[in-house]
Formats: sequence, C-alpha cells, structure tokens
Amino acid sequence: MAEDRFDVLVIGGGITGAGIALDAAARGFSVALVEQDDFASGTSGRSSRLVDDARLTNEVARAAHGFGGVLANHARVTDLLGDGRVTGAVVADEMTGQRFGVRARVVVNAAGVWADRVTRLAGSGGSGGSGGSRPGRARE
Repeated sequence: MAEDRFDVLVIGGGITGAGIALDAAARGFSVALVEQDDFASGTSGRSSRLVDDARLTNEVARAAHGFGGVLANHARVTDLLGDGRVTGAVVADEMTGQRFGVRARVVVNAAGVWADRVTRLAGSGGSGGSGGSRPGRARE
C-alpha cells in the first residue's frame, strides 16, 4: 500500500466501506481499503440477524479484492495527508506498530460511528488537510 498511489482510499471496513471499495474496483479504479480492527467488527457486524452481516461484509470485501482492491485490517488511520485538500492518510499497522502513508486521488470517510474522528484528523494541524468536508463524503 505504501508504495502505490491509488485512485480511491476508503477508510472503514464495514459494509459501507466494503461496498464502496467493491464498486470502485469493479469500475476499474485502483482501490485501497483500511480498517482499524477486523472487517465488519463494528456496527456492520451486528446490525441484524437475517443474512451474518459480518459474513456479508467479508464477502463484499473479498469481491473488492477479487477486482484488484488492496485491503488491510488492523490498519488504523492516525492522520490525513495533504495541504489544502486530503491526498491520503498515515496508517498504523496495529500488529507491528509500523506507520506508513497511503496516497490517493480521492479519500472516502466510511468510518461509520467513528467518521467524526476521521474528519477531525483533517483539521488536526498536523500534515492533514484543511477539513471542511462532511463525514462519509468523498474528498478531492
């Protein structure tokens, strides 16, 4: 992930993030998807008992991977990259502690109930962008 520049970086590995990654990858865009825990570990894994939301999310993520998407779980976004606009994210590998940058033309905040935390990174004063975008919306 750190070596490539992607068309789309999706932050959040729930059903929304996995679905966005699948849609973009199926359309031929290069896609990276990062999730701070396991895929579907948040509300996507517990929202109903009808279809094993976690299983559905994992299958959608697997399909995104099948179309060429690069996926990483236990990969927490610690900062957003860019000067004036978001151009990627700093990601911490929760297993090793290693940090690396992921660059993309568009960053999508699909972090669910944690979307506000991701949005605040844009205005954190670090290397993040200028903020101003709403959670869940694509950033260019």
